Amino acid sequence: MDENTDGLASMLREGGLYDTHSDWIADAQYEGAQYIVEEYEKTLEDREDDEDREDENRDMREWLYEMDTSTPEMDLLRNTSNKLFFINTPDGFEKHSHLNEDGNYCDGNNAKTLIKKYARTGEQTKEIQDTCDESFYDAPASFYFSADPSDVYRGLWGEGNEGAKYIQIDGAYFGTVDRSCGSNWLGQNNCFKIVIPRECFLANVYMDEEKGTGYGWGDIAGRSGYDEAGICAVNTKKHGYLKIEGTTSPAQLREKALADKWSREKVCTAGDMNINRHKEKPYSNVYPCGNRCTACGTFWID
Repeated sequence: MDENTDGLASMLREGGLYDTHSDWIADAQYEGAQYIVEEYEKTLEDREDDEDREDENRDMREWLYEMDTSTPEMDLLRNTSNKLFFINTPDGFEKHSHLNEDGNYCDGNNAKTLIKKYARTGEQTKEIQDTCDESFYDAPASFYFSADPSDVYRGLWGEGNEGAKYIQIDGAYFGTVDRSCGSNWLGQNNCFKIVIPRECFLANVYMDEEKGTGYGWGDIAGRSGYDEAGICAVNTKKHGYLKIEGTTSPAQLREKALADKWSREKVCTAGDMNINRHKEKPYSNVYPCGNRCTACGTFWID
């Protein structure tokens, strides 16, 4: 499913494969059953006007379908690379300037507020502080985790898990990624243990490379090198785990609308900062230098 992110996203959220792959699976099952029936017929003596032949073949096909224990959807997931997932919290990273004791302006941020809410250990405190210090634009405070899609699927849809209250993630990263403009920072230490209500997970957890989520961290800085998180379904929040109430921000909803519009119409929108959704955007070396879309006037300063 590496080349079918939309299909993978639908599969994880809806518990099944509802795109073109489902037709392929059905065709493969039919052809497999037909092959076995034809091979069986070759072992029979020629019988003319055998009225029972078609009934036998139909019964055999039905039996084959009943006995089919293959799991093509799980096979697809097992052969799909690990994905980087993220969930935005209702809280935001805020960058600001203030006067110091000498009367000079200096940069600051709201790291202390985020630490108070999300840090439970010294390691987590340092991780939030370091991530905020590497960030330069306002953005949602978020958590990222790398996981095998088959583990995510089992956590959500495995036997008995559909009624679970939480999805538990052992090994998440703290981030302030600005997905609108492609900036800020993702931490380097997956030291966070979080639990997300199952319905919140389905509604607000996205893959980093998913269409309509803006610039992914993979686009900004590369997605390799992140340790895999443990993921499972639980009914009780364990001690030491942080409950996350995720959200899909207005900026992300706008990004999805812009992505959908571009997919449908291939028409750009003024103010859409994703340069890939504009056709002609020549570079000007005249101050202020940058690219400008010839159709809508959107400008990207160098």
